[in-house]
Amino acid sequence: SAEHQAPPEVMLREAIQLAVQFSAGTVGVETDMGGDTWKPLYDGAWAALRLEGEIPAGTMKPRFKSAKAGSTSMGKEARAQLMRPDYQDGKIIHVINRDSTHLIAEKALRRFPKIKPLDYVDSQFWAWNDIRSRFSTTLAPVGTTRVSTWMGEGGGG
Repeated sequence: SAEHQAPPEVMLREAIQLAVQFSAGTVGVETDMGGDTWKPLYDGAWAALRLEGEIPAGTMKPRFKSAKAGSTSMGKEARAQLMRPDYQDGKIIHVINRDSTHLIAEKALRRFPKIKPLDYVDSQFWAWNDIRSRFSTTLAPVGTTRVSTWMGEGGGG
């Protein structure tokens, strides 16, 4: 989880490093802007990290998955609302870890949709949508967890 502005190559490097750190099988990238240029940038970022020794030999390369947010007729607020039932039912949890990435997510959720940027919450939707479309059961990550209060009773928080 990261939320800041940086050149695409830097963000891809960070995303790949986080994916490797947390054993994620996929790095999702919104490709509305730039289209087909993202995959070669991703491959280049992976190659550079390997060459620089930032990624250990033998590490599996996370899959690149593109998503075009503009491919749906729904806006960011409408997409986020689709996650509401899973937040209310405790199916979405934020894993507390030494990097405190849960704080990034919760900060973005608390300000949504009143204060921009809205992209972080939208990226959470696309991750949720991808996972939800592949699994019919609730996933329970290992680690200390807590239920988010973002969309609890009474709305946002």
